[in-house]
Amino acid sequence: MTPGDHTVTLKVSVWSAWDDAGSPVGDPVDIETTTTVVHVTGTAPIAGFEIQHANFNNRTKQYLYIQIPTGNRTSSYDLVLSLIDTTASTTTVLLTKNNPGTEEIWLFDHTGLTVWP
Repeated sequence: MTPGDHTVTLKVSVWSAWDDAGSPVGDPVDIETTTTVVHVTGTAPIAGFEIQHANFNNRTKQYLYIQIPTGNRTSSYDLVLSLIDTTASTTTVLLTKNNPGTEEIWLFDHTGLTVWP
C-alpha cells in the first residue's frame, strides 16, 4: 500500500457445515462486518515497480517477484534491495544485481532479521 490513510473493510462469515473439500455449505449462520482506517507509513513505491510476495506472518523464507518497468531500465543499471530500519537509523543491503531483467525472482530469507515488538 502507498503511505496514507486507507479505509478497509473486514467481513467474517461463520458456517455450521462444510463439504468434504472443506468448503462451506448453505447460508452462513452469522456475518460480521467492520470498517476501519489503516494508517500506512513509509515511502511510496516508484511508479511501475512492483514487488509481489506472500504475507510475512509465520514464514522464514519466501520468494519475492520484482517487476521492473521497461522505462526504468537502461543499458547499465543496478537493482538494490535494502532493509531500512528508521528506528535504529540503519540500512542493510539485501540484494544487489547488475542489469536485471524485467522480472527478477529472489528468495528472501528472514531468519536473520530482528523481531519487532
